[in-house]
Amino acid sequence: EALFRDAPAERREEAALWIALVHVSLRDHQGALSWAARIESAGPRDRLKSYLHLQLEDWGAAVASGREAVAAAPGDVTARLLLASALLGRASRRSTAGCEERLELLEEVKSLSESEPSNRHAAFLLRMALETVRPVLGPQSRSRSVAMTHAMTKPARCLEALVAVAVAL
Repeated sequence: EALFRDAPAERREEAALWIALVHVSLRDHQGALSWAARIESAGPRDRLKSYLHLQLEDWGAAVASGREAVAAAPGDVTARLLLASALLGRASRRSTAGCEERLELLEEVKSLSESEPSNRHAAFLLRMALETVRPVLGPQSRSRSVAMTHAMTKPARCLEALVAVAVAL
């Protein structure tokens, strides 16, 4: 706290970042989150918050921070990888992940892999994303039951879009 307080005003953001990273190295992700909140620049702050929420397996917060990081810097590959990782974590760890969640995941990973074709992290996320939709796109009987469920609750177009994106990959 004293280090941050005593830092010149123009260096406080940098001090907050370094203090947060010290907390990360100590595996104190909650402490790091409190310091990340003091970072004024949206891109670095939200990337770090998304990473920390991923470590804490707080998928909703990781997705929200990832979206904010991408909004702050749409061309930032790290922000997009963090968002895709958060979407993947949320979709793969929830047995009730809906079609819309899976579609958002596939669209983000597809966009990422197209813009970064040689990025091995993007390629890994693409493979993992396809695994999360396999239960939906699996045997015809399963696909029909999912389609019927979605037709009753949400427009069946979601499942059609999911199939179209998966096939395009």
